[in-house]
Amino acid sequence: MSTSTATSMHGMDRTADHIYRLGEFESYREARQVVDRLSDVGFPVERVGVVRSGSHGAEQAGRLTLGRATLIGAGLGAWLGLVAGVVVTVFLAGVAWLTLMAGGFLIGAAIGAIFGFIAYWATDLRHGFAGTSGRPAPRYAVEVDRAHALEAVQALDQS
Repeated sequence: MSTSTATSMHGMDRTADHIYRLGEFESYREARQVVDRLSDVGFPVERVGVVRSGSHGAEQAGRLTLGRATLIGAGLGAWLGLVAGVVVTVFLAGVAWLTLMAGGFLIGAAIGAIFGFIAYWATDLRHGFAGTSGRPAPRYAVEVDRAHALEAVQALDQS
């Protein structure tokens, strides 16, 4: 994060009754670096949000662990396996369709779990958080709920 692009860092600007703004940045990458710093020192990043300034929408961060990445992969794989099972059963008659759908679901979950594990491992465990994002915005603010604002500022000062 460069100080030239940050409007306020550690300023704890009050943006709502229950939210404090830790900083505002010109790029999404800079805002994510602040969340990454908080994650690195063990701050509960599920309490941190990256908010697009000048547009509607926000990103909610959450702790990403090896188990969570594996479960996400298993869930996605299970759905893909189930869809594949349904497509195959269109061409079959009889009771075999239930076996194929269940098999597709289970095999897809296993393969998805393996890919989720590998994908997390391949990042060299650099990111301790995951989030959802949307379209780009002119500015991004990092916000935390009021109950954890002081702890967040202290965590950023440690990093």
